[in-house]
Amino acid sequence: MPRSNPLLWPKPPAIWSYGVAVLSVAAALLISRWPPLHLQDSPVSLFLCAVILSAWFGGVWPGLLATTLSALSFYYYFLPPIYSLDAKPEEIPRFAIFMLSALFVGSLSVAQRSVTESLRRARDDLKGTVQELQSTNEALQAVSCERERAEESLRRSESYLAEAQRLTHTGSWVWQVAGRIALHLSDEWYRIYGFDQEDGIPTWEQRLQRIHPEDRVKWQEALDRAIGENSDYEVEVRILLPGGTVKHIHSVGHP
Repeated sequence: MPRSNPLLWPKPPAIWSYGVAVLSVAAALLISRWPPLHLQDSPVSLFLCAVILSAWFGGVWPGLLATTLSALSFYYYFLPPIYSLDAKPEEIPRFAIFMLSALFVGSLSVAQRSVTESLRRARDDLKGTVQELQSTNEALQAVSCERERAEESLRRSESYLAEAQRLTHTGSWVWQVAGRIALHLSDEWYRIYGFDQEDGIPTWEQRLQRIHPEDRVKWQEALDRAIGENSDYEVEVRILLPGGTVKHIHSVGHP
């Protein structure tokens, strides 16, 4: 749309702007003096058009050049006595009105051009911002899709791990050495030790109570040695399930 509307064309180089001013005034003079059109008595509108055109495409200085050339042409060719640059006191009011009109429409054209330029820059900036937002949105969508795939892969892995632990009766747990706080206990761990998941993560004392009294010291020593030496531990212990059932387990890990 901007390319098809001459009023929205970008400002041409300075030399072309001054050329437009000269050519537009020359065209206005030729047309106004062309006998078939009978415009000799009302050339003002043509010169004002030349000023508007020059100020629009060139700005202040080409507009002032067009105003000056239009004033000289109007004074020389249309104010009696014509073809003379001598003083014409009787025509001063008419000439002054022409100059004021030319300056007014020129300044108005420059102001409107400035507003149009600002709007075009704002449009271009907005277009660039929209493109950046679209690129960012596409990147975020790609990251979101990648995250969803990673989460789905993680869920599958957790599901496979839980099923493998259920089939092999192997439980896993993650705990924090400082304070001996359990961070994660697998479903199979809860089943092996006989805790209810709905009751939350059992405390260290609760877990210790499930170890057979005769094995607690052995189990505790194995853990303390692994923590002190930062090594793996492996110990056979018995656990006491609710109802007095005793189960043998093989406990291995790394603190």
